[in-house]
Amino acid sequence: MKPSQLNFFKRILVVLLLPVVYCQVVEAQNWMYISGIVARDIGVGRNGAVWATATNGNIFRWNGTGWDNIVGGASRVAVDAEGAAWVVNDYGDIYKYDNTTRYWELKPGNAKDIGIGGDGSVWIIGSNVVQGGYDVYKW
Repeated sequence: MKPSQLNFFKRILVVLLLPVVYCQVVEAQNWMYISGIVARDIGVGRNGAVWATATNGNIFRWNGTGWDNIVGGASRVAVDAEGAAWVVNDYGDIYKYDNTTRYWELKPGNAKDIGIGGDGSVWIIGSNVVQGGYDVYKW
């Protein structure tokens, strides 16, 4: 066998074995049960803020040790980079929580669900029926 062929086979062997070794070294994530609410939806902002909606429609914010009940009601939640919750209620109304004034600001539109991208863009699944489901909008 030529030296160039031997080097080729060594490289192939490394490429094939590296994923096996890596998988054995990397530890799996451990899940931890957080009690206090029965959640319907949960959102986490880039700053680590965690908000949830409960099955009864209540809205909660994680304070580090427990859930704070926030006035209002919603079924869906997303969290922006600054930690403010954006929610959709059962009527499709869209609200954004102002962390300074602690009030909900009604936003235009009607939605089934809401999400916020890493770049801060706000997306909704609208309520207008289109082929295959509902329309999609970006704020």
